[in-house]
Amino acid sequence: MNRKFRQGVLYTMNKKMSITSKKSLTGIAFISPFLIGFILFVLWPMAESIRFSLGSVEISPTGYKIIWAGLQNFKRVWMTDVYTRTDLLNSVVRAVAEVPPIVIFSFFAATLINTKFVGRGFVRSVLFLPVITVSGIILSMEMGDVMLSAMSRGVEEISQAPGTVGRLFDIEALLANTPMPQFLVEFIKTAVDNIYNIVVSSGVQILVFLAGYQSIPPNLFEAANVEGATGWEKFWKITFPMISPLILVCLIYSVIESMASPSNSMIGRIQWYTYSQVEVAFASAMAWSYFIVLGAVIALITWFVSKKIAYTD
Repeated sequence: MNRKFRQGVLYTMNKKMSITSKKSLTGIAFISPFLIGFILFVLWPMAESIRFSLGSVEISPTGYKIIWAGLQNFKRVWMTDVYTRTDLLNSVVRAVAEVPPIVIFSFFAATLINTKFVGRGFVRSVLFLPVITVSGIILSMEMGDVMLSAMSRGVEEISQAPGTVGRLFDIEALLANTPMPQFLVEFIKTAVDNIYNIVVSSGVQILVFLAGYQSIPPNLFEAANVEGATGWEKFWKITFPMISPLILVCLIYSVIESMASPSNSMIGRIQWYTYSQVEVAFASAMAWSYFIVLGAVIALITWFVSKKIAYTD
């Protein structure tokens, strides 16, 4: 009896181990395209760029040779090249100025299209179109669009025109008699001037906030209605705390998008040194310096915003 019992236990254990090993092999086979692509197209180029940044690259008709130079390229980035440091600072300032309006617009746009109204699906599609139109060749065509440039010049000329029409476009003059602090007036003026870029850059963030709205349990609002809560109270006591973790997600995404944009001056300088000046080693050091600064900005935002977020189970 004991022998048969032991044989049964061993058979069951072997069968379970066989099933587990098959599942493991299936999982590895499933993620293998990602692993191969990550190693070949992400991990290997990153390792090569580190080698470039710590050396001097000599390019010849037969290939290239890396001569060890230590931290000379990084010293040049941080201590010698004034223009690089200026572009680096401008990139951070640009992200700080661009990201808050994008997140605020995305949040309130998601709040509006989460309500029920006729044509809600069409409005959601329109707000998601920028995600498609700012990619690849379409973005290049858009940036070189003659009509868009003419419209921008037309709006600028109208804003500078004398009379009532010109004053309608002068946000600073409209807010001059309000008790707003000057920095808030400048913030609103900058946001209005960049309204096109804000709308174009808000597609993914709107989807993230909209998904957050859909994940809020309806019974919370039902309980609030029973208690007689107003719409304002439900927004600040239920909706905003439940959505607040996604604010950090959208902030980080927006910062990365802003600092990695093709129109970013730092990205343009890295590309210029890589392809025009063929200083691959210095460009790699610039790229890694930029990466470190980006990581520091994200860490600072995460540390500060996480204190204000209401995490719920």
